[in-house]
Amino acid sequence: MIELLCCRVFLLAEGRVAFSGPVSDALEFFKSNGYPCPNNYNPADHFVITLAIEPGQETHCRERVKNICDNFEASEANKEIMEKTKEMSSHPEEHLQQFFALILGLVYLKTNDDYEQKDIMNINGVIFIIITNLSFYHVFSVLNIPFLIIIPIIYMSILYWMSGLIQDGAAFINATGVSILISNAASSFGYVISTAAPSTTAALAIAPALMIPFLLFGGFFLNSGSTPDYLIWLKYISWFYYGNEMLVVNQWEDVNNIRCSSGPSCVPNGELTVAINSHGLLLSSWPEEYFSRGP
Repeated sequence: MIELLCCRVFLLAEGRVAFSGPVSDALEFFKSNGYPCPNNYNPADHFVITLAIEPGQETHCRERVKNICDNFEASEANKEIMEKTKEMSSHPEEHLQQFFALILGLVYLKTNDDYEQKDIMNINGVIFIIITNLSFYHVFSVLNIPFLIIIPIIYMSILYWMSGLIQDGAAFINATGVSILISNAASSFGYVISTAAPSTTAALAIAPALMIPFLLFGGFFLNSGSTPDYLIWLKYISWFYYGNEMLVVNQWEDVNNIRCSSGPSCVPNGELTVAINSHGLLLSSWPEEYFSRGP
């Protein structure tokens, strides 16, 4: 496999890295290994032919590829790449995610699921924070798949039980699964931007601007019924929208009673809360019998 990125080349052979770096260095590396590129010959073709496994010469070709990959693995260029990768994947701020979950848990601290009217805003606020925090944290995080699973699990294990989300094991598992999907969706979005952007600086500038429309149509700031027809497609490609929908339904669908202590009208149960959140329904559009009244 050959991936040309402007003046850099990344070569894979037999599942191993044969070279990574500038094209000029690649030519020098292959020359030092006894495979110089002929004059007036396309370097890409030379790399392909050198690393190819030819029918009838499999043993010889695989030995050649093994030697090239072994030599690159022992090279100073590869050691420098491994050091940079280690530095990028060991940033101390990655460990702050759990600390941030603890701080949020203290802000929204509630140790039971006996809800009253003010808890509706608080709980929906927690859901909003979960989605946005995981999204913006993972959009440019240098993490492998296992960490994109482990970190959301730890994050939710702390915040879920501290913030008063419904105290149910199955609901917790569902919410954690959704948080893993959100993290992976945001990370994938980051990979797309990183691939398309010409530089790291450009990627960091472009990504937040491109995430705003997804956030805007995610169900937090704009009722679904208010979305213009010509922009409604943005809602359906927003992981914020699907994450919010799933977490809200998971939270409220089994809540049968929300206490009402003040106000002329109250939202009495989770079913109505989901309807208002998901469809932007006004209280006045529901029959009188759906509401409990305070004193």
